[in-house]
Amino acid sequence: MKTLLAALLAATALLPLPTAAKAAPARADLLIRHATLVDVEHGRLVPDQAVATRGDQIVAVGNDATIAAAWRAGKNVEAKGRYLIPGLWDMHVHFGGGPELIEENKALLPLYIANGITTVRDASGDLPYDVLRWRGEIADGRLFGPTLLSSGPKIEGIKPVWKGTLETGSQADVDQAIARLKELNVNFVKITDSTLKPELFLYAVRQARAAGLRASGHIPMALTVGQAIDAGISSIEHIDYAHKAGVKDEARITADFAAGKIDRAQASAQLDAGFDEATAMAAYRDMAARGVFVTPTLSISRTVAYLDQNDHSADPELAYIGPRLRKTYDWRIERAAKATPDQIAQRHAIYEHNAAVLPLLQQAGVTIWPAPMRASSTASTIPASPCTRNWRSMSIAA
Repeated sequence: MKTLLAALLAATALLPLPTAAKAAPARADLLIRHATLVDVEHGRLVPDQAVATRGDQIVAVGNDATIAAAWRAGKNVEAKGRYLIPGLWDMHVHFGGGPELIEENKALLPLYIANGITTVRDASGDLPYDVLRWRGEIADGRLFGPTLLSSGPKIEGIKPVWKGTLETGSQADVDQAIARLKELNVNFVKITDSTLKPELFLYAVRQARAAGLRASGHIPMALTVGQAIDAGISSIEHIDYAHKAGVKDEARITADFAAGKIDRAQASAQLDAGFDEATAMAAYRDMAARGVFVTPTLSISRTVAYLDQNDHSADPELAYIGPRLRKTYDWRIERAAKATPDQIAQRHAIYEHNAAVLPLLQQAGVTIWPAPMRASSTASTIPASPCTRNWRSMSIAA
């Protein structure tokens, strides 16, 4: 997927820029001058750039002198010594913790903007209807926060581990769940597998696609990744499923688990030990060809894996997180503190071998950021903090 910056530059190249000799300068609403653009696609800084916006569209990006000669704006922002980046997307978020934490979750929304995250993809927690309400309030300007994309309530089996679900035990239940999600106008469908039967998982994926919805989720251990892809899954949450697709004996291990010959721990151990790069690259090229996305979620995985080395208890950002919301993570911190040296080493190893999959996915052409909706070039302004000005599709930081 092209970065916003690359897309903007490509789009702008198609627009003839007027010059003083040929025509009067074009009109824009906002002109950002002398910024250093952060090109996240190529890992470089591009100095002395300007961006012109009109309404909610970015209409020109380029060298400051060229843009300034071609455009005039009612408002000018001097960005010399500051950086302009594409708005960041957080592609896997769960709002949750129960009804008593609704307000603490809601208070997170402006924090995303303050950190340059202009779009959030909610992959379903236990407050799905509240999130859908926030999505609408943000879209029509009644609530301050990032653009929200949401799956609404996830599809699960009967009496699942995860809360905030549409419970399904039959094909009729799945049909009803898909119809409900269509009514809610969700951006994609999230399907998890704590109690969902494998055959219903595949049915749910197929029915979601038939209804014109993208399907995402956790693939049951009793299914291969290829079976989920054949059913029409659009995006795979968490990179460990991509690791599973690269195991040479995945089909045999999956079949043994489904038949009850091995338990989940044994299946996981065999999958961890069976990764084969040639098998993986063939699987990843197939994913890329079929347009299947992968959401790695490596950031939180690394944080948890290395709690033995990094103490976050004094992070200043914690002051902005509600106390009851912070408490929901206590069990992770306590478990990490009680881990044995062998358990710590295993945590590190699992993270490292999953992280090693990422460059292979990139090499195969798999889209790493799933995109349930096309990235917008919106650039409407929102209130600025003392140190940072943020736009829907871009951020300027000192």
